[in-house]
Amino acid sequence: MRLFVVRRFFLKGCACFSFAFVWSACTHTVDMTREKAGFIVTNLGPSVNTNADEVAPILSPGGSYLLFTSNRPWGAGKSKSDRLFRTTASEEGWSVPEYVALDGGDARQGAMSVEDSQRRAAFARCFDPQGVGDCDIFFLVRSAAGSTELSHPGFPFNNPEWDSHPALTRDGNTIVFASERDGGYGNSDLWVAQRMPDGSWGTPRNLGNTVNTRGEEKSPFLRGDGDTLYFASDGHGGYGGLDIFRSVRVNGVWGKPVNLGPPLNSDEDDAFLSGNEAGDTLFFCSRRGGGFGGFDLYSAVRRKPPPSPIVERTSRPLTVRYTVKNAFTLDPIPAVVTYIPEGGEEIRLQAGNDGRAETTVECGRAYTVTGAYPGFAAEVDSFFYPAGLEGVRDRTLLLTPVIEKTRKLYSFVVEFDFDLFNIRPEERKNLDSVARLLLQYPNSTVVVSGHTDSVGTEAYNIRLGYNRAREVSRYVERYLLSRVASLRNPIEIRTYGESEPIAPNATAEGRQRNRRVEIAIIRNE
Repeated sequence: MRLFVVRRFFLKGCACFSFAFVWSACTHTVDMTREKAGFIVTNLGPSVNTNADEVAPILSPGGSYLLFTSNRPWGAGKSKSDRLFRTTASEEGWSVPEYVALDGGDARQGAMSVEDSQRRAAFARCFDPQGVGDCDIFFLVRSAAGSTELSHPGFPFNNPEWDSHPALTRDGNTIVFASERDGGYGNSDLWVAQRMPDGSWGTPRNLGNTVNTRGEEKSPFLRGDGDTLYFASDGHGGYGGLDIFRSVRVNGVWGKPVNLGPPLNSDEDDAFLSGNEAGDTLFFCSRRGGGFGGFDLYSAVRRKPPPSPIVERTSRPLTVRYTVKNAFTLDPIPAVVTYIPEGGEEIRLQAGNDGRAETTVECGRAYTVTGAYPGFAAEVDSFFYPAGLEGVRDRTLLLTPVIEKTRKLYSFVVEFDFDLFNIRPEERKNLDSVARLLLQYPNSTVVVSGHTDSVGTEAYNIRLGYNRAREVSRYVERYLLSRVASLRNPIEIRTYGESEPIAPNATAEGRQRNRRVEIAIIRNE
């Protein structure tokens, strides 16, 4: 399953159940654990995860077990519909998951959210005869006598477009969910609705463009009284495709989302953060390396830091100063320089005529820096300085002027899926052709240029374009290595982000054409 399938199609899978059944710690090997920034992140292991997708974990109110959604083969026919499963924690680890059947037959369903009283649960179900659209939000309500009733709020709570990923507040009176309905800002937005005194649900309203972007906002989770929202997005910039963010509501207004950073976020897709009320044990799903295939479930346990010694701070903040130059002439360039701190907001600076741009930084924090100027290929750099440093650190960005268009004799284009940089299987033939040509002309200069559509920030797209170009370069190099061959000149990797579209970004077809890597082969003999 590609990421598009996960975004548009999962959370739709299960059958008749007792509501009480749904609501009636562990040790792993070292290579499944990452520790950083006060958290230990652990893959839940092969007893829970498979080579299919495991997503949408939600901890039971008592914390004894975990509900999640998976499209693993199940049942007599071994169908791969999305279904709800339950795994129980013990000192020995997580149990083999049990299939949880919900009222209404073996439909595609999952992504459950339950209020604290355990009387009301919301979940997503697809292709149901009661549905308004392909995927709708349903509710299970338990009476005082213990019987359960399945309800569908109908229109306009549900919409003919996709509705899924519900998140209830503790009292069950507010719900936030993801939807692709009209009136939003992007491909999918977060919407909110209130429960009326008669038990019905009011008309949903969009959470607004502080939270929502032109990209995807999904998998919300509300903590406490509903004023802290966690969600996944690919439109606020970050480390990979989907990253996990937090927004806090003050006086009824949602604040600017903050990227939670590593180790919760990775260079792949991360989503569906949830956890206990204390916030010291979290669960989420991720496609990061080292898993068992597809999306895996992970836990993140906060470590209590040792008490810090009281010391008098005498050092000054560290300043990092970049000088941007023409890579050929070394003349200064008044480029735009963007500093992106790990887990923080980007700092966008305009270099002066001397090519210099500087800012103070936090020691002990990783930074990614990009330099961009018209007529030059954007350059990406990164740095990390340990705690205790002070003063000024000078660094240089060398931008290469674009001159190959008049010299390239062969060119190839490789297209990519939205917000991804892994190479499509159908594009490998193109790259094999490139590599075979280079076997004949190993003295050639090869320039690999990454491009994106206009969704996302400029700095994010520069990084995405770089990742796409890097993956293409690696593919070609591996092919040559398998033939015991190499190039005389190293492959030049460049990124232009969204700055050089070849089609209008206003249409889906145009955006697809712009998500590309261009390979220029310049013969030197």
